[in-house]
Amino acid sequence: MRSFELFTSDKCGEPLNKFYNEKRTINNTNELKAAVAFDHVAAAYKKNERKNDNYIQSDVVMFDVDNTDTDRPGQWITYDTLRADFPNTPYYTVTSRNHMKEKDGKAPRPRFHVYFPIETITNGKEYTALKKMTKELFTYFDKYAADTARFFFGNPGADVLYFDGDVLLMEYIDTVDIPKIKPETINPQEVEPAPPIDEPATAATTGQPGAETVTQPTTNDIPAPETAAPPQVQPQPATAAAPIHATTGKHNAPTTDTQTGGNDDISFLAGNIPGAIPAGQRNATLSKFAFTMLVKYGDCKKSRSEYVEQSKKCFPPLEAKEITTIWERAVQAYLKKIAGNSGYIPPKEYAQWGEIQPIDVITPPPFPFAAFPRTLAEFTQSVSEYTQTAPEMAGVLVLGALGAVFQKKYNVVSINNNKEQLSIYAVAISPPAERKSEVIRFIIAPFLNYQNNYNSDNKAQISQSKADYKMLRAALNKAESKIDDTDEKAAILLKAQKAYDDFEPTHALTLLADDTTSEALITLMVNNGERMFIASGEGGVFSNMKGRYKGGGDEIEIYLKGHSGDYISVHRKSREPEELQSPAISMAICLQPYVIHNIVMDDENTGKGLTGRIVFAYPAARAGTRKAISDTQPIYKKYDKVIFYAMKKTVAMDETKTLTLSDEAKAYAEEYFDIPEKRIEDGLEKAKSWNGKAFGLFIRIAGLFHAFQCCEDEQEPADIPINADTARNAAVVAECLAEHAYKVFAGEDERNNDAIYLLRRITRYGQRQVAKQKMWQGTKSKFRTMERLNEILNFLEERGYLRVEKNSTGGRPADYIKVNPALLGDRPPQ
Repeated sequence: MRSFELFTSDKCGEPLNKFYNEKRTINNTNELKAAVAFDHVAAAYKKNERKNDNYIQSDVVMFDVDNTDTDRPGQWITYDTLRADFPNTPYYTVTSRNHMKEKDGKAPRPRFHVYFPIETITNGKEYTALKKMTKELFTYFDKYAADTARFFFGNPGADVLYFDGDVLLMEYIDTVDIPKIKPETINPQEVEPAPPIDEPATAATTGQPGAETVTQPTTNDIPAPETAAPPQVQPQPATAAAPIHATTGKHNAPTTDTQTGGNDDISFLAGNIPGAIPAGQRNATLSKFAFTMLVKYGDCKKSRSEYVEQSKKCFPPLEAKEITTIWERAVQAYLKKIAGNSGYIPPKEYAQWGEIQPIDVITPPPFPFAAFPRTLAEFTQSVSEYTQTAPEMAGVLVLGALGAVFQKKYNVVSINNNKEQLSIYAVAISPPAERKSEVIRFIIAPFLNYQNNYNSDNKAQISQSKADYKMLRAALNKAESKIDDTDEKAAILLKAQKAYDDFEPTHALTLLADDTTSEALITLMVNNGERMFIASGEGGVFSNMKGRYKGGGDEIEIYLKGHSGDYISVHRKSREPEELQSPAISMAICLQPYVIHNIVMDDENTGKGLTGRIVFAYPAARAGTRKAISDTQPIYKKYDKVIFYAMKKTVAMDETKTLTLSDEAKAYAEEYFDIPEKRIEDGLEKAKSWNGKAFGLFIRIAGLFHAFQCCEDEQEPADIPINADTARNAAVVAECLAEHAYKVFAGEDERNNDAIYLLRRITRYGQRQVAKQKMWQGTKSKFRTMERLNEILNFLEERGYLRVEKNSTGGRPADYIKVNPALLGDRPPQ
């Protein structure tokens, strides 16, 4: 993990402050989190005064991502977008003050800062140039953040993440391919015009491949001054800036504008005619317009005629010869800078393709760790960084762990006086090779530690209990075998039966279960205080629900009632009856995507309400972007200590205690109720059950956060009402989880992600067409079968991204993927 320096003030949110006196060396996320709690800058300045002229040096560049360019969530820039764009570059992300908040009338959206460690730069111009180049290549960074004196407001509640890599920003920028040129995206102001020529070019054809072959205009094409039409009524800028040099960023001096008359009276008259191009601006304005038309339409009749019409707006009129000269210079600049570029695609070719239909990919917002109690936030973030896994995985699984600690021992009185049990069914969806088991191990470690300690401390009592049970059972069997008609034998049997029934065995403590049948689970719960924690890096429990060990048949009853705490009674011929008065189950499960679609989301589980009880996290995969060894170490000691203490407390509790909402928290909960309630009507059909339980999830999370914090503070949770801040934090988490649930219930997100993956592979080749067999060789590890590749290709073809056609190669025709030029000109959807 590369270190860097920030300079902070002692203020937060103070825009007029210029002094940043405290130097902080950043080595990890904790140190960065402490620094960004205050307003800060990325450079050292003379006398610590933030000012461009005072720049000394910097070893980090900061950028802002605010997602204000679009209101479509599928097009927002997220952590996954950033990692795809900077796959092996180290950087940190820090959520900004307005992250996922409404601002300037815009809906909540991801807003965060990005910090790239760099080699130390002591030259301010070089530092600014690096920032400008980065923003030109990755346009979603804040366009106002290029100077050396940029500062960021502090955010004490920021979520901080680290993304590792070996290639620093400057080195990476040098390797990035400049995006292919797409005509309508060229800004004529950013292209240096051709130098003036001594003589007008003679009429000649451009000979440009693929473009309409036309003759350059002669003076016969240009209206003579005396026949020039009066200016058209079209709004024009009062002044026209000279073209900007693409390299230096400086304005080029405009070519001399020949003036006819040029007196103040004529200039004044032109200024009062709507749409007129006055003397002093005619040459620069026509040069700019001509180049724009050439880029848009190519060197053809349409671009020339548009230019001719524009020239009629000059007042006083330019001479026909000069109008022609301006055109010819623009053509030369176009041929040199645009048409001569190897990546240029003629406008006519774009016309052969229809409009591209965007691919909507549901991108949940970054996981709101700042809403967690501090110890949980530090633990989950550090585990995510250490294991190089998606933050959402540890974030949601730890909710299941909290449920396992406090379920059945505490409940929460909701706003309508019903009581919510604290069980949580947490499921993280992730493909193979995503280090799921490693994350699970960190989460369950204190549970196993407490379980082993408890069983070790009570080993003698457990052994004695087993022996007593066997003796009572043997005495009962003996009494049964000797029964006869005498009262004496009947009394012996009655006594043995009563002793057996009254015996309360001491079992070894079992806190966790994994691969177990429903019947075995019920027995475990009977022996362990009617509660159980199911934790696993695989999804076998859901196969068990579908009767994997019974050759089919539904076994989800215990899981439905284990979430709600409803009474269950089991009577089997082959075993003694078992009852659970108020069962409580929590889960922390990792599933592969196919398990979600094939088992969890089937009609039976959805219809019975099982899927509505599950808290989902569906993050993007991280495999392929990780390092062999992580430099970040997990922060787990405080988490382990609090969970161990809380388990000791709850295992010893004989009754269920009730948590209550403070008046402020209750008022907030009443306001929040309408948010998930509205989603029931407006959301997806399959998500109605989930949204119907979303408010209860919010109450449960509030109760769990409150109970955890109280245990860390060594206070009794039932003695202190849940405060409004805890309720608000619970709502933030619940709303993030609602986005993940929507992604699960939408169902087509996997296909859309596969399509975007394929688009990225296609654009990586940078070719107009790619052999389908070559594409298959490069993607078969992803798609597994040619049928899946064909399915995704058909999906992309329907949306205008490509065509699959046969090309004759002299032998057997081969399939080729022909790429829409717009795809090569633009970055693929993120």
